[in-house]
Amino acid sequence: MKISWKYINVMLLVLLSLASCKFKVEEKQNIVAVSGIGSMRAQPDMARINISFAHTAPTTQEAKMVVEQTMQAILKVLQNENIETKDLKTTLLSYRVEYEYRNGRRVCLGQKAEQNVELTVKKLVKDAGRFSALLDEIAVIDKVEINDIRFDTDQKTELFRKSRELAYNKAYEKVEQYAALCERKIGKVIAITENRNRDFPKPH
Repeated sequence: MKISWKYINVMLLVLLSLASCKFKVEEKQNIVAVSGIGSMRAQPDMARINISFAHTAPTTQEAKMVVEQTMQAILKVLQNENIETKDLKTTLLSYRVEYEYRNGRRVCLGQKAEQNVELTVKKLVKDAGRFSALLDEIAVIDKVEINDIRFDTDQKTELFRKSRELAYNKAYEKVEQYAALCERKIGKVIAITENRNRDFPKPH
């Protein structure tokens, strides 16, 4: 499985005042708006996997038992891979009557038990092959469906901080150039607007 590198981006719109540099001229301030983009390259080091499994049986107890057995099979895989149970959380647990329409009539199929869990897998950079093997082990468990895989990084806070600093410096460089061109001095920052995004890819 190949996981591509992506960028964490921060775009800043900075409003600053420019004042006249000339003496004996009425002090008059103008506003200039500039933008800067800061990007940091980051390789995803963690993934969140959405897993679902369900079973329909004549009774809720029977359906519930099969779903619990599926959950135990998943926990066994995690134990074998030395993944802590705290990295697995239930996001949905439901019991309901399952119906099907046949020739315009609603027919009861039985009682359906369903459970969705989210698994967080860390340290992908150190052992990417382990992640592929883990997916294979989970996918072969009966009733299991892997619905979504989202990649992320533990370093978001620091990456955004550095991207923000880069964006501000680039915006300020523009202000310095404009101020020199129109013979003005740079005043105070009036406003800063931030727009950021983080886009990690799916495996391919």
